[in-house]
Amino acid sequence: MEEAMATGWRGMHTLGVMGLLATTVFGGTASAGEQAGEPAWGVEGAPTSTGVSGLNRVPTATGIDAGQVAFGVHGSFFRGSDAVRRGDETRRNTGSFTLSIRPLEELEVFASLSSRAVRNSFANPELMQSTGNLGLGSRGGVEVFDGLHVGGMLAFDFPAGAESVGIAFDSSTITLLAMGTADLRTLVDETVPVRAHLATGPVIDNTRNLFAQELTRPERFGQDVTAYSRWRLGLGVDAPLPWVTPYVEWVLDIPINPPCSNTLTVRCVGDSGFAAFPSFVTLGARGTPMVEGLVLHTGVELGMTTNESQGTPAIPAWNWIFGASWAFDAIGPAASRERGAPTERASRGAELASVSGRVVDSHTGESLAGVRVRWADQSWSDQVVDDAGRFLSAPVLVGTEAAIEFSREGYETRTERFRVPAEGLALDIAMDEAIEGARFAGTVTLEQGTAEAARLHAVRPGEHEEIAVTADGHFEADLEPGTWLLYVTAPGHRTVRQRQPLEAGRQEAAFDLPLLEPGEPRLLPDRLLFDDPIDEVVFDGESLDPGSMDAIARIATLLDATRGLRLQVRTHTDDREDEEEERRLTEARAQAVLDALLAAGVQEGRVTSEAVGAAEPLVPNLNERNRARNNRVEFVVIGP
Repeated sequence: MEEAMATGWRGMHTLGVMGLLATTVFGGTASAGEQAGEPAWGVEGAPTSTGVSGLNRVPTATGIDAGQVAFGVHGSFFRGSDAVRRGDETRRNTGSFTLSIRPLEELEVFASLSSRAVRNSFANPELMQSTGNLGLGSRGGVEVFDGLHVGGMLAFDFPAGAESVGIAFDSSTITLLAMGTADLRTLVDETVPVRAHLATGPVIDNTRNLFAQELTRPERFGQDVTAYSRWRLGLGVDAPLPWVTPYVEWVLDIPINPPCSNTLTVRCVGDSGFAAFPSFVTLGARGTPMVEGLVLHTGVELGMTTNESQGTPAIPAWNWIFGASWAFDAIGPAASRERGAPTERASRGAELASVSGRVVDSHTGESLAGVRVRWADQSWSDQVVDDAGRFLSAPVLVGTEAAIEFSREGYETRTERFRVPAEGLALDIAMDEAIEGARFAGTVTLEQGTAEAARLHAVRPGEHEEIAVTADGHFEADLEPGTWLLYVTAPGHRTVRQRQPLEAGRQEAAFDLPLLEPGEPRLLPDRLLFDDPIDEVVFDGESLDPGSMDAIARIATLLDATRGLRLQVRTHTDDREDEEEERRLTEARAQAVLDALLAAGVQEGRVTSEAVGAAEPLVPNLNERNRARNNRVEFVVIGP
C-alpha cells in the first residue's frame, strides 16, 4: 500500500510567521552612513546556501555587486514524525559555509562546503548519518535592456564518499540553468517594488552511484540520494522594500528517465503522477541590519510532494531555513606606496633622495606582503609594501637621521636606523617570525607518490595535533614545548613512530617513509589499519579463519619492531543474537586473537582485549552486507 509523504505540518505556520517577523525586526535600522530618515532599501542580491546569488532554490540573473566578495553561513532544520515511514521520528539539520566572488560585472563564481546530519527512528539500530558536500560553480549574466537581466549558471555538487574517505566525483550532480530577472520598478513603474525571476534547465544527478545496492527509504532520505536526473523549473518573486525583502518561490523537478522496477512495492514515478514530482514552495525574507554588507535570511520551505515513488527521497512537509552573509568591496585602497611629505620641507634647491627596499621572510627568503612601514618621528602616513614586498618613500632631505619601523602580524617588529645618503638608500629587510613556543618544521619523503598524501601526528596525553604535508614534502606547525610522540603516516607506506623532544624556538626534522610489504598493517596514532581489506583478520564462527594467521604474524612482527607499542583487541558482531550470546561470541573471538598473538611471540601485557558485542555497529544492521561489515576486529593503540 502506498504511503503518504510527510505530514508534520503542526507548528509550520508559527515558524514561518516568527521567521518573517524576526527578519523585519532586525532589519528595522538604517545602515551606517545613511542620512537620518532615509530608508535602507531591500536586498538586491545575496548568496544562497550553495553560494550563488538568489532566493532559496531559485538563482537569479542579478547578484552581489561587481568587485564584491561575500561570505555566508546558512542552515536548515526539520523535526517531525511520519516523515519517512509512518510512526517514525525524524530530525534533520543542515549547514553550509559559502564564498561568492564577482570579479566582473558579467561573472560570479561561488563555492560551498555543506554538511547534513540526519536521525531517523525507523531503522534498527536507529539511523544516524552525517554527510558532507563540496559545491563549485559560476553564474554569468547581462542586462539586455533596462530592467531585464538574463544569464546562465553551471554548478557542480560533489558528495563525500559513502563508503570511503574523500570526495566521490563519480557521484556528482551537475546543474545547468538559464535564468531571467525582470525588475518591474524599471519595466513598469518605480512605485512597483517587485522583481520576477525564472530559472530552468537540467539537473544531472549521479548520486545513485554512491551505493551499489538498492537503498531503503530511510537510507535514501539520510543520504539525500535521488535515482534519476531532472528538469528544473523555478519561479520566484521578491519585493525590495525598505529594510526587508520578502519573497516567494516555487520549484518543480520533472523526472528524466526515472527508474521503474516491478519487483518493488513502491510505485514508479510515472505511475504516481505529478504528485510524486519533487516540488517546493518557499516563503522567506532577507533583511539588512546596521552593519554594512550584512544580510540576514530566514524562511520556511514547504514540501509539496505528496506521493511516494521509486528513487525519490522523502520530502519533509516543512523545513526552516536561516542564514547570514556579508559582502564587501574587494577593491580596497592601494597598498604599494604612500606619497607623504616631510614635516620640514626642503627649501628650493635643497638636495633630496628616496629610500626604497624589499622585505622578505628571514627563513624562506620569500617576499612578505602586507608589511606596514612607519617612519618614526615623522607625521607621514604609514605605507604598506606591495605583493612583492617592495616599498618606496617620498623624497627626503639628504643627511636626514631617520628610523623606519617594519611590522606585520605574526612577525617580530624590526627597526632600521640610517642617515639618508645623496644617492638614496636601498634596504634589504629580513623579518623573523614571532614564535611562541616551539616551531616544528621539516620534510617528508615517500618512496612512491607525492608527499601531500602524508600526515604527521603529534601525540601526548590528552593532546593530538595533525599536521598537513605539502606536495613538495614540507610541513610546519607550532606546538607546545615538551616531548611528543610522532607518527608520520601515508597510504601504502610504513609509519615512522618516534619520540621527539621540542624546545622553544624553531626545530627541524626529515622523515623518509618506505613502502609497506604486501599484507603489512599500517600503524596509525589510534589503531592498526590494513589498507587492503583482504588482509584483515576474519573469523570462522568463534575461531580465527586459518587464512588470518598471516595477518596475526604481521601484527606480531610490528609489535616486536615498535618499542613501547601496546594494543587492545576489540571484537564486534551484529545484532542477530541476544545480548548475552553476542557478548559470549565476541569474548571467544577476542581470546582466539590473544592466543594467536601470544603463540606468535608477543609478550603478555602488550596486548589486551575487550568484547564489545553488537553495541558499536559501523553501519546500521539493515541487510546482510552491513551485518558482515559489523562482524570485525579492531586493533586499537593504547596510550601515546
